[in-house]
Amino acid sequence: MRIFFITSRFPFPLEKGDKLRAFELIRHLSSYHEIHLFAINEEEVKPEWEKELRPYCKEIQYITLSKSQRFFGLFRALFNGRPFSAEYFYSPAVHKRIDALIDRIEPNLVFAHLIRVAEYVRNRKEKKILDYMDVFSKGMARRARVEKGILKFASEKEYQRLLTYEKGVFDDFNAHSIISAQDRDLIPHRKNNLIEVVPNGVEMDEFKPQTFAKSYDLLFAGNMAYPPNVQAVKFLMEKVMPLVWDLRPETNLCIAGANPGPSVRKYAEERVKITGWVDDIRDYFWQSKLMLAPMRISIGLQNKILQGMSMEMPCIVSDLANNAVGASHDEHLIVAESTKDYCKQIIDLLDDDDRSMEIGKNARRFIEKNYNWNVIIADFNRKTIEPMLASDDR
Repeated sequence: MRIFFITSRFPFPLEKGDKLRAFELIRHLSSYHEIHLFAINEEEVKPEWEKELRPYCKEIQYITLSKSQRFFGLFRALFNGRPFSAEYFYSPAVHKRIDALIDRIEPNLVFAHLIRVAEYVRNRKEKKILDYMDVFSKGMARRARVEKGILKFASEKEYQRLLTYEKGVFDDFNAHSIISAQDRDLIPHRKNNLIEVVPNGVEMDEFKPQTFAKSYDLLFAGNMAYPPNVQAVKFLMEKVMPLVWDLRPETNLCIAGANPGPSVRKYAEERVKITGWVDDIRDYFWQSKLMLAPMRISIGLQNKILQGMSMEMPCIVSDLANNAVGASHDEHLIVAESTKDYCKQIIDLLDDDDRSMEIGKNARRFIEKNYNWNVIIADFNRKTIEPMLASDDR
């Protein structure tokens, strides 16, 4: 069967969570269906990026929105009431091109990845799935609580727009998916219980433990242009690490991930390495003893936690981050909240190799059972996609 898959960013390289999810959905769904990809992008797509998707797609189409197109999208949002984050990726000219592609391909199913692209296909007559991935509105609400001044005002307004839009597009799609149960329950629609939870997974053969010399005691990984990651780094560096260093001054930390701005780079010092873009994030997982994810305002399921656990890394995370993962404290990972709690857990695990090893091994078994991409997509295809396609008489 033919699936027209539309997403708001070309799904490679995999430095952002939405691109990783889109890539894995395409890769695994291609085992069952013919995938026709259309991606909207903010930058020119490199040939080597397209090459990574070729094995999984019958056809790949993409368009790079110019700065003027994105600016006019934001300008339109001032008047039409749609979320700025959706209008940023919207263009009437692109809409016409998408309509023409769908008419030519005649897909059995249209798969819209994120509400950012919902406007392009919400009125199409084909059967459609909307993958919310995360509840963007809730993430914006949490961001509004920590912003100040004009950024706080803008975040609050965007929260209201997202809330209305997430509810408004629901009935335009035949089926829906989302990354976690906690996100599903926050979708503001009376039928949100019909949304299928499709968590992100891990490629177990790629993210596996390796015997490496440990260069770093602690690791924080993630895209550093993502505000929740920046806020988590700030909390870590200004609240937690000073307590750790008072008791264990030799402890070092690696902050690994693309696009660190001045607000992150300012923390670099002898005991704190800030990498910027890395070709293979696994190298830093393998070289680190513990992984930290003190997320305070994040939404959805944190890929870095799943990956770290799969590689048998003991992970110390916030309760908010673990809500989506659903792991057991002190068995699969460690949950901490207060600065003193983070400090204690970090030092305890660094000083107790046996306990760290036990938690790491339990973590991988947990991921293998609950977050294996092959199993996740097979279930999604069987429960949701195949039943929809079975009633398609074309």
